[in-house]
Amino acid sequence: MSRILVVDDDPIQRALLSESLGLAGFEVVEAEDGPIALDRATRESPDLVLLDVQMPGMSGFEVVRKLRGLPRLGDTPVLFVSSVDTEQAKVHGFDQGADDYIVKPWAHAELLARVRAGLRRADRGAARAGAGMSGAVEDVGIDTIVQTVELSGRAARVRLLDVDAELVLGRGLLFSCRFKRFEGHEALQRIWLIGRGRFSVEFVTTADLARDVAGDVAAGHAFMDACVAVDEARRLLAAAAAGNPLLHGRPEGAALGSLRDDLPMTALDAAATLPGDVRETTRLVVEAMGVGALRVVDEGRGPR
Repeated sequence: MSRILVVDDDPIQRALLSESLGLAGFEVVEAEDGPIALDRATRESPDLVLLDVQMPGMSGFEVVRKLRGLPRLGDTPVLFVSSVDTEQAKVHGFDQGADDYIVKPWAHAELLARVRAGLRRADRGAARAGAGMSGAVEDVGIDTIVQTVELSGRAARVRLLDVDAELVLGRGLLFSCRFKRFEGHEALQRIWLIGRGRFSVEFVTTADLARDVAGDVAAGHAFMDACVAVDEARRLLAAAAAGNPLLHGRPEGAALGSLRDDLPMTALDAAATLPGDVRETTRLVVEAMGVGALRVVDEGRGPR
């Protein structure tokens, strides 16, 4: 039996909503204002919330905004039920995180239909959140993995298991990104540059992100910047080291010093190991190959 939290400062409206929902087989919990609603939502974990907009002290808009930040409740469906029938109010409600907006006086059949639709959407979202994905990056591609997460409408942790990398994204935002010791845009560039190995995708809730992730940036802009940088790096490497050969050597100097203990490695890995923008690290690798500080090894022919 689904549990519905009904929030309205008008006792008559609360009673009408509760009666309609109860007759339809739902369990109903009531709250007469915003603070009580947040407390009961935390204690009762409702499957859906029906929420009035105009309430004394704390408006419905503020309630839904606070609800979205509560653990385990960030994705709970919220349907506004209000006598305010303006486009501005509806748009603002959706912007604050509401899933639907019902205007008073409501019709019994329509109310139940929208409640059931909200519960179905939540069930589908929970199923997606638990399913996840896994496979090989070479078979799918980083672009496709990211696009799949965005199309799901959820947030997700994408882990590249063979290179110790992770990015958290969803709903148009990039929440965090790590590649070994690198973070932020340096990590994102390296994830795109390497583009190999096993991956896993774990769908998560907004509440999970609120606890675990510090910030966010617009994903589209970040991904575009990474793609541009990596495309340029790949062109440079393809011209100087076709086939991504192994590099040997004991390079001297601060610029290439971090490579000394890890060689031999491929040209792509060398560019990803050095700190900084991958376009600049690729130029350093290409220049080192040109002066012999890094020796190219072609399979079957040895160093040159």
